Amino acid sequence: MTTALEREFKNPLTQAEFQRILAQYPFKPAFQQSNLYFDTPAGDLKQRRIGLRIRCFDTKGEQTLKISHHDQTHALTEITDPLTVAQAQAGQLQANGQVAAYLEKIGLPLNLLQPLGLITTKRRQCILPIGLFVLDETTFPDQTTDYEIELETQSAKHPITSTAWLAQLAIPQRPSLNKIQRLLKHQRSLV
Repeated sequence: MTTALEREFKNPLTQAEFQRILAQYPFKPAFQQSNLYFDTPAGDLKQRRIGLRIRCFDTKGEQTLKISHHDQTHALTEITDPLTVAQAQAGQLQANGQVAAYLEKIGLPLNLLQPLGLITTKRRQCILPIGLFVLDETTFPDQTTDYEIELETQSAKHPITSTAWLAQLAIPQRPSLNKIQRLLKHQRSLV
């Protein structure tokens, strides 16, 4: 189990911007991950600005709560419990970790949660002095693919802002939906 505080700056990209950035930076080889997201039928996690997912990699899995801070600093607290690949592929939230303990503490036992949907992301990472630079190519249930960049830093004192970072990349700042919001948007397009 890990608990971490991090700041995330995210921005959608066009496919051309994605290709340009991919060519400009020394990203490690891409790896694939699938994310299964959860909430209650009433959207209790969404109302509390909390995201819950099971993530499956080739060799491991994890269940993670992302808890947004309400001060608009792009700060999140992440609580992550390790899972085996088999547990992650089964898509069942595990009751024996810090994620379940936190949910119980806020009055949301696991039996109230249901899967929202599954996305698959091809992720590339590059470590920069300012933090972890991530390039995502995500496919949704309607087979739509979108592109996103992300900068993760654990320091709230780092001087870079999302505006300055995007200016360095020559990328316009765009409104950004999180992956759960994008998943729900693409699921509605299937109906």
